[in-house]
Amino acid sequence: MLLPTVSALPDAGTFPDILFKDFSQFIQEIFGSDITLSQVLIVLFTLTENTDLLSLHARQQNPKYSGEIHSTYSAWMKCLACGLQERLGTGQNQLFVHQDIAVSDTVVEICKNLDALAKVLCLYPYDSSGKFKGKLKAVSYESIQAV
Repeated sequence: MLLPTVSALPDAGTFPDILFKDFSQFIQEIFGSDITLSQVLIVLFTLTENTDLLSLHARQQNPKYSGEIHSTYSAWMKCLACGLQERLGTGQNQLFVHQDIAVSDTVVEICKNLDALAKVLCLYPYDSSGKFKGKLKAVSYESIQAV
């Protein structure tokens, strides 16, 4: 009954290190001042829990080979935006500074905001010139565990 087992833990990166002042200012500019703390945390943890998806999204924004098409808002990010939209329900309106966004444009607006937040949190594996910096690691929550 002694069967060999294998287990692999992914490399863990650190939790995003951003000044609260900068994070708060970004949230107010992009999402507006009416967003609740729980909504901000849902958005933040949605990004930090989906680094593989963010890597795939970033790859589609940075074509490498001929014939590849640049995608501003990849299907990966659109799926994440739809999931977030579904999770927030009526609270999704708090994700926009301008509340008068057409229903058909909400997924694109959420994509735009998630993409911008991922870049601010350094959850984007390319530099400003489009050069690959390295694979995104899973985010470790060790540094923010409760006492």
